[in-house]
Amino acid sequence: MEYIKRPKYVEKIRPFIGKPVIKVLMGQRRVGKSYVLRQLSDEILAQIPEANILYVNKEWDEFKDIRDQSDLLTFVEANVKSGQPNFLMVDEVQEILEFQKAIRH
Repeated sequence: MEYIKRPKYVEKIRPFIGKPVIKVLMGQRRVGKSYVLRQLSDEILAQIPEANILYVNKEWDEFKDIRDQSDLLTFVEANVKSGQPNFLMVDEVQEILEFQKAIRH
């Protein structure tokens, strides 16, 4: 995928890739957070080719049924791959009711 690289942000997050720490990107609307997530996905796959990246974007129609933490957990459990590193990225996470419960889980 073509995007403007944002190395400053990726460099800050790179040391934490693969560590059990929740990372949060915050900022105003329309500043490029979604593209940073996509760039991070590419970075993860470059470091860990066998990684399974679950990417949920609440602005996409295919994820309209993920409305609350239970729906998100169901999606993750159905798509996680045993025996390999799994990464969950959620764009527009605030659209998921009580998302923090699912993320902590």
